[in-house]
Amino acid sequence: MFHFVPNLKDYTWHTGRGVKRSDTYLLSVDYADGHQKLVQKIFRDKRRDLCADNGFFDVVREGSTHFRARATPLNDTYRQLKTTLKRYPHPEDIPPSHTSLARALLLDVEAWVARTVSRPVKEAALVAQHAIQPDYYIGPENPTLGIMASLGILPEELNLNRQDFVRLYQADFAHAQELLDRRFEIYVPVHPMDYNSAFDLAQYAAEQGLSKLSCGLGGLLSSRQYTDHYYRGTTCVELGQAVPHAYMRSIEVMAGLYAGYYHVTQRLPDLHILGLGTPVLLPFLARLGQQASFTAADSTSPIVDAWISPTICMYVLDPAPLKLKAHKILAHWLGGGDGWACECPYCRKMNTLYPPRLKEARALWLEKGKPTHKDILLDDDFGDLIPLLARAGDPEKRQAGSMARVGHNHWILRKLESDARTLGHEHYLTQMQAYIDYPYGGKAWKRAVEAGLDLVQATLQHTES
Repeated sequence: MFHFVPNLKDYTWHTGRGVKRSDTYLLSVDYADGHQKLVQKIFRDKRRDLCADNGFFDVVREGSTHFRARATPLNDTYRQLKTTLKRYPHPEDIPPSHTSLARALLLDVEAWVARTVSRPVKEAALVAQHAIQPDYYIGPENPTLGIMASLGILPEELNLNRQDFVRLYQADFAHAQELLDRRFEIYVPVHPMDYNSAFDLAQYAAEQGLSKLSCGLGGLLSSRQYTDHYYRGTTCVELGQAVPHAYMRSIEVMAGLYAGYYHVTQRLPDLHILGLGTPVLLPFLARLGQQASFTAADSTSPIVDAWISPTICMYVLDPAPLKLKAHKILAHWLGGGDGWACECPYCRKMNTLYPPRLKEARALWLEKGKPTHKDILLDDDFGDLIPLLARAGDPEKRQAGSMARVGHNHWILRKLESDARTLGHEHYLTQMQAYIDYPYGGKAWKRAVEAGLDLVQATLQHTES
């Protein structure tokens, strides 16, 4: 069964009257001290589960900063090769000297990780996780490949094989088995970079008897790189145009994890994906996991997009699973188009407390020359008039707008979760097609979803056979 797992916060736990709480919440050990009262509430509420994250997210960021200067020449050489070929390089296009430099960097990152995230550090994190009495743990982590991905080093540059993955993960998988023997409910972290690496890692985990996996997609989803092909085994699938790694590689990884595990066991793993909150990608995960396994995703995206990011985004499922930019909604509304008419409890409450002063906002918009840029439309002037879609100058109004947007985004993801559990395969296909057919948005992103749909369909033919 599919679960969207919010980060445990006062405002994600206290959802408001008549709004159902989530089944599962995530709390990183980094924030455990400030949330003890909420932890106790979950502990007393036997209907809710708590996942304890290991707090190692910052290690990827530190490693990326530490090795950036080493990676930059490799990034530059790869771009030059792409320019020369007039297409994205395939593994056979990568010069052996380049692969040697990339693999040397991998070994140095691996050594740095071994020093930074040593066995005592991992055990200390487990102690901190155990203190919050979780129902399950994101286990000790080897973020080597996650750091390489964050540095922009691609799988075709490394040309890793099965033996490389065994070397990278043998000790971590053995440690995970020890913890399982000690009755820790561990989800074992892996960091694949594409379909094939995901397949190989899941296959290796299955052979070691590990049935619960976790995988962070934050690095891939933040990538600004593109590709025009991907590999499924030895088969190269040409996409016909460049598509963003953020979507294509993320879908590859999810499909590869399920396919690789199923190849060994004829069963699906339990899988928790960290850092996945993109509305159009969640149905892929839910469909791959089917109803027979525990399938979960957590993300701070519904918080960041609503509150912290310079670009405010509102999530919707109609006409498709989308992130809509608030300043574009506002410009469309002020220009005479349809307004924001969401009936979720958070938007209704916000509009009752602070009704949109549309007439004044439209006059201001005309006075300013019909601006469309977010820096103008999201400023205090428009925020004080329509605080649900912009940042008000008044602190109380600004906070209310932020909390309403956070609540709205989580409400949409809970609705997506419910739909994934109850509406089945045809609804999933309809959602994906609606995204592809949406008249706005980038063609490259739509092509990634279209290609991802083909890959997931092929994977399901295997795992549902």
